[in-house]
Amino acid sequence: MFRIASTFPVEPTGEPLGFFPRYSISGLFVSVSPPTDQESHEKLLSETFGSTDWLWSGDDELRFDRRTGNLVGFTFKTPEEAPDHSWDPRPWLLAPASTGALRACSKENFDARPAETRWVSDDGSHLVCAHRGSLKESARIERLNVARDLDFVFEDGNLSGWILRNPANHLVQQWDLPRKNSAPPGLGESLRDYLSIIVQPNIESMQEEDPRILERLTTLRQKLINIPGDIRRDIIIAQIDRLCDDWYGTAG
Repeated sequence: MFRIASTFPVEPTGEPLGFFPRYSISGLFVSVSPPTDQESHEKLLSETFGSTDWLWSGDDELRFDRRTGNLVGFTFKTPEEAPDHSWDPRPWLLAPASTGALRACSKENFDARPAETRWVSDDGSHLVCAHRGSLKESARIERLNVARDLDFVFEDGNLSGWILRNPANHLVQQWDLPRKNSAPPGLGESLRDYLSIIVQPNIESMQEEDPRILERLTTLRQKLINIPGDIRRDIIIAQIDRLCDDWYGTAG
């Protein structure tokens, strides 16, 4: 038995979800869910129960089938705060993982606050998003692989965060369908570099037109240009161009 949002009970069951993760660096979310547009998303909400971003609450979205209680899909917000330097994600990464989906033990709606901090591995192969106060020394850590490359992490039975493996593979522009092939060599490291720049307090510095942030973005853009052409590469380039245009009046 596990718990989401501390009080909502769920249990592992069945096979993982069959959807590929979508990771949007412009929309700041990771989604494993069937909808691909606003209309289909509204249909999903009408046919399921759980949590969602009602009236700008900022909640994560986890939706369960009204009849079976099985997890249908979820969308998690990606934070722009780095964890405290003392935070060590290795216990999460090393914890053995089981495979399966989740079934709700209660058919009630609930609130699910998003993770507050994110960490990216040195090689860009893992994006870890966690709630503050996670990784307690005495915690029992359990990982559940609920979809391709996506694990929920539970500490003492409570959902404490999640792990997206190979995040560069899953880059999309908002609700586009994700690619199913691997990203070109070097893109994982470039995504890591992007995320290391677009994090607080760098975001505030960029908004104050700090030239050092512009220089880092420009250097990264040139590095990306030298990577073989790929829509996921172009997504990062377009996001860099947008940020440079928004805050420095220059792009490309």
